[in-house]
Amino acid sequence: MVREKNSVTSVHLTARDLALFKKLSAAGWLTSTQIRNHFFPQKSTNAVCKRLRKLAEERYIALARTSSTEAGLYRLAGRGKLALIEHAQGDAADIAIPTQLPRTVKHFVAVNNLRFHFEKLTDPNGSRLMFFLSERELCRPYQDSKAMLHPTLALFKMYRIIPDAIARVRIVQGGRVQEMDLAVEYDAGTEHANFFGRTKIRQYGALFARHHEQLGNFKVLTFAERIGRIVSLMRQVVQHQPPRHLFYFALMGKLNQNLWLEDAIFLDPDDYFVCTRQGHRAVVVEQELHAEVLPKHALITLPATSPYKVSLREEREERITPQNMQEYNHINRAVI
Repeated sequence: MVREKNSVTSVHLTARDLALFKKLSAAGWLTSTQIRNHFFPQKSTNAVCKRLRKLAEERYIALARTSSTEAGLYRLAGRGKLALIEHAQGDAADIAIPTQLPRTVKHFVAVNNLRFHFEKLTDPNGSRLMFFLSERELCRPYQDSKAMLHPTLALFKMYRIIPDAIARVRIVQGGRVQEMDLAVEYDAGTEHANFFGRTKIRQYGALFARHHEQLGNFKVLTFAERIGRIVSLMRQVVQHQPPRHLFYFALMGKLNQNLWLEDAIFLDPDDYFVCTRQGHRAVVVEQELHAEVLPKHALITLPATSPYKVSLREEREERITPQNMQEYNHINRAVI
């Protein structure tokens, strides 16, 4: 326990307080519910609010509200930054205090919910999360031309792709160890599904088509609140025909399961839809499913992404080559 003093009052900082400050430094803003669930799971709401109020009064954290009816958002404050530097070996250059609320609060909160779910990724075999970086954390290396980037991040920067988050998971299964890089997207359903197809699907598809050897075992995981929205997005994937096994979808609610690493919660668009020719038009139609159980996949058993795409003409797999890669070359390079 660390004792901090000022001229008026004193507060005893605990290891949990320092962990909260560190998380706020990474996440930017957290709701009181997120803080309670992650840092005070056994405490009452009243006890949590009392502690947060004390830390806010001492200017370790700060509270902001978007309206009188919405839950407040907490961020790191000046004394919290100093506490991290003094007691947690934090580097001042790496501790950023946000100066304004996120533009889309609901989306921002959802991405941090994903952060907490990914941080719980463990199993008895030793599988675990290696890192999780949100868009906020990615902005600095993207903007700093001298920053050292992981090869995957360097490719994202080249293609001007900014995912909601990027994560790396180490999977241990049957004595075999593999690492999987994940672009993590949250879809709030506020834009037309066609926009998802024109931007994210085509952009990620072009990236993997050109750099699949460098990317290795790479997936794009998209989370949404409603199954109807997921169906619309999966239709877009099949229509645009990116490389196989690149895009997977899951409901946010499925992540509340304790061992979601091993649970079959992810949907592969090619299991449910197929793109066929009707005259001069490409039409997405439903697959005929004969199994009693709908096909779903667990994160630890997702097949390796393949540099192949489904051929409309012959309904077979066709390798992406320099000759047919040109269909990916005219994509919109706008920031996603």
